[in-house]
Amino acid sequence: MDYLNIILVSLFLPLFPATIIFNSIFMRIKNPILRSGLLIFWPLFGIYLFQKFNLKQDDWIYILIFFTAMFYGFRMLSMRELGIWTGYMSTSLWALLWIPLLENSNYIFFYSLWFSLPLVIMVFVVHHLEKSFGAAFTEINGGLAQTMPRLSGVFVVVVLALIATPIFPNFFIVLDFILKSTALGAFTICIVWAIWGWAGMRLIQGIIVGKSKLNEVQDISRWLAWLFSLIMISAIVFSVIFIGKNL
Repeated sequence: MDYLNIILVSLFLPLFPATIIFNSIFMRIKNPILRSGLLIFWPLFGIYLFQKFNLKQDDWIYILIFFTAMFYGFRMLSMRELGIWTGYMSTSLWALLWIPLLENSNYIFFYSLWFSLPLVIMVFVVHHLEKSFGAAFTEINGGLAQTMPRLSGVFVVVVLALIATPIFPNFFIVLDFILKSTALGAFTICIVWAIWGWAGMRLIQGIIVGKSKLNEVQDISRWLAWLFSLIMISAIVFSVIFIGKNL
């Protein structure tokens, strides 16, 4: 494999240590629309470069893929700032996109978009929390279910989608990765998956559960809550019909 090309692709489909560059850029951008564009187009450009360079399979790169996904999964466990948590989650997810790329999957662009969709919604959740509380930390935003029930519902659904809970698109994608991997690769993906679940449940507990420290905060509107819900429902239906039948 061309190592210079691998380094370039690993900037956009982040592999450690190139992951530092994406996360630094992501945290410097505060505008939710720009952040959303970054989450959608950053991995797509990496996929484009990979296919343009026509990179071939090399066993050593799987070690870096699994290390990156697992490393940022563990970092999510101790992260309490939602913006940084979102960046770490995207890094861990995108590292696994190398697996279908190396296997020349026809669905790689769909996988990337489905990974990015809940990340984009999370960006807007974080933005609303920062507007309401001044920051998006579990210590500040605890007990959100009492003060912002609609945003809380969206938040829980998005986290469940990100950690590949069954029926969400990420579940079928990760399951596809497992079924098409070696025994060792499948076992490692399952460990990464379990770490995501652990990190997601800790985040939900820190944000949703407990007594709120603030009473007067504005929840998102009903139509916005319905919009986010319809987007996720559409994604679920599509994943069941399109991805599920191709497993």
